[in-house]
Amino acid sequence: MNTKKFKNLILFQFFLTISLAIKALFYPYALAPEELSTAILAYDDLQPLPDTFTSIMIFVILIISIVSLIMVYKLKKIGRLLYLIAIAASFLLIFSGSYFVYDPLELFLEITITFISGAVISLAYFSSLSKSFK
Repeated sequence: MNTKKFKNLILFQFFLTISLAIKALFYPYALAPEELSTAILAYDDLQPLPDTFTSIMIFVILIISIVSLIMVYKLKKIGRLLYLIAIAASFLLIFSGSYFVYDPLELFLEITITFISGAVISLAYFSSLSKSFK
């Protein structure tokens, strides 16, 4: 794989991540039936806010993710490590949350982003592109 395709893959992941964030923040449960959407939103309102540690960790992982995507895009060696740490930390952060419901579009975007993350990690470490990182 050449660097242009690799960089396009990273841009595609960034675009999908922004799309997922917009969808989750502004149009939650948009594809769910009206009764189910109302029930889920009522349940979400009863849930406690995340504790301070979890909120700080979400913010730190978000910053590390953005910085690592930029550094991997620029083919920086430290970017690969930061990207790997951000992905691993985001998987661990899943366990700090409570029950959550995805609609089909959110699930599709989340799974696609996860597959692309795996592809970026494998290409950055195990392909001929690994020699391009400085």
